[in-house]
Amino acid sequence: MTTSACHFLRWLLLATLLSHATFAWSESDMEIRTRLVGHWREQRRVPCEEYKQDIHLNEDGTFEVYGTIVACDGKIPFIWRGTWRIKNGKFSYITTYSNALNQFPIGESFEDQIISVTDREWIMVEQSTGGKSIATRIK
Repeated sequence: MTTSACHFLRWLLLATLLSHATFAWSESDMEIRTRLVGHWREQRRVPCEEYKQDIHLNEDGTFEVYGTIVACDGKIPFIWRGTWRIKNGKFSYITTYSNALNQFPIGESFEDQIISVTDREWIMVEQSTGGKSIATRIK
C-alpha cells in the first residue's frame, strides 16, 4: 500500500470515529438515557479472558448484569447490580451488589465514554481498559 493510501485510510478512520463521537455529544443526556433503557448483550475480550454478559438497564436508574467470564483457567459465572446514569455523554455506573467481588467490587464507580447508541447497537470506550465495547440490543 502506498503512503498516500495509508494516510487516506487513517484520515477516513479518524473522520468516522469523530462523526460517531459528534453524534453522541450532539444528543442530550436524556435522549441517550432513554435510548439505553432495555436489555443488551455484550461479548468482549481482554488478555486471557472473554466476557459474555447480558446487561439490563432499568428506567429507574438501576442495572443488573449477569454472564460468564471465560478465563485461561476456567469459567466464572457472575452477577452484579448497581445504579447508572448519563452525564456529559458518559455512561456512569456504581456497583451496589456483586457475587464476584474480585471482578466487580462493591462501591466501584466508572464512567465510560459513549460513542453512539442506536436502536440496535451501543458503542462506548471503557474507562477500565480503554477498549471499544459494542453491545447489541436484545429487546
